[in-house]
Amino acid sequence: MSFIKYNPEYDLSHNADDVNFRMQHLRMADLLSMVESGKLDLFEDDVELRNSLDSWSLKQKSLFIESLMIKIPVPLFYVDGSQPTWKVVDGIKRLIAVTDFVYGKYALKELEYLKRECEKCTFKELNGYLSSRILDAEVMVYIINPGTPKEVRYNIYQRLNQDRRGINWDKIQNVFFRELSSGIIRYLSEYPYYAEASQYQVQTRFSDRSKIIRFIAFSLLGYENYPGNIDLFTSDALLRLNHRDEQLLEQIQYKFVQSMERICLLFIHGSKPFYFQRVFDAISWNLSEISNPDFKQLMNNREQFLSSFQDLLISKEMNYLKISPSLNYHTKYVKLRFSKIRQIIEQYIY
Repeated sequence: MSFIKYNPEYDLSHNADDVNFRMQHLRMADLLSMVESGKLDLFEDDVELRNSLDSWSLKQKSLFIESLMIKIPVPLFYVDGSQPTWKVVDGIKRLIAVTDFVYGKYALKELEYLKRECEKCTFKELNGYLSSRILDAEVMVYIINPGTPKEVRYNIYQRLNQDRRGINWDKIQNVFFRELSSGIIRYLSEYPYYAEASQYQVQTRFSDRSKIIRFIAFSLLGYENYPGNIDLFTSDALLRLNHRDEQLLEQIQYKFVQSMERICLLFIHGSKPFYFQRVFDAISWNLSEISNPDFKQLMNNREQFLSSFQDLLISKEMNYLKISPSLNYHTKYVKLRFSKIRQIIEQYIY
C-alpha cells in the first residue's frame, strides 16, 4: 500500500463562507420523530458506540427531564445536516436522555422540584400535562448545511466537543467517521485473532477501535511522517480515507487481519513482555509490511527473534516504556520503536 502524501506542517485554510449554518426552532417531539424515521442518527445499530456516548448517570438524565417539565430553556443543539442522515454534533447526551425516557427505558430518580409527583415515574406514568411539556419543549438547533467542506465540518466537531480536559477525540472520531467506525473499524475489532493478538487487554471492543484507527493511520501515512500528535495524525488519516473506497478498505482489512494472525503465530506460547501493548502499533505495522516468504523466514528464526525482541524492550533505548504511557506518542519514541522493531525483523529475514 502506497503512502498518502502527508505534510503535518500546514495551517487550515479558512473561508468564513465555508462555515454554513442555519437555525431552526423545533419541538423535542420533532427531534424524536426524526430519530424514529432514521433521519437523525442515534446509533441504534452500533450499541457499543451508542453506549460510549450515553455517559450521563440516571440522576443527570432525570434532572434534565425535570428541567423540561418545569420549562427551563434547553441549551442549543448543533446538528450536522450536510448528509442525508443527520448527526448530533452537540447535545447527544440530552437527546438520548429524552428518547430513552419516552421509550420507557428508565424511571425518574432523585428529582428536586417534582419529587412528590414524579419520583420513580416512567414517561407513561406522568400526568398528561407534564408529558406534553417534554414533547412540546422548544429547542433551538443550529444545523450545518449541505455543501460545507468535510474538513470544516470536522473542525466544528472538534470545537464543540472540548472541555477543560481538551477535545474528546474518541467521541468525535467515531461519530464524525460513523460509516468507518461502525463499518470496517468495528468489523476488525471483532476479528477473533485481534483479541488474542492484543492479549485481551481492552475493557470493551469499542475502546479497541482506537488501536485499529492508529493502525490505519500508520498504514496510510507512514510512521516516518508522524508529526508528534497522535490524535491529529489519526484524524488526518481518517479524513483522507473515503468509506466508499472499497479497494483501499479491502487492502487495509487484508493487512490488518494478516498482521494479527502473524502476531499470534509469532508470539504464541512465547512469553509476551509486560510492555508488549506499548509497542503493539509498531509490531503490528511492521509485520503487515513484510511478504509471506519473509514472514516464513522470520518464523524459522522465531526463537532468536523473540530473544532479540525481549532484549530491545528492556534496553536503555526503550526505557521510556517503563516511565509513562504518555511518552508513547512523542515523535522521537514513535520513530524509535517503529524503526528498531523493523531492524530486528530485517535481521532475521535476510
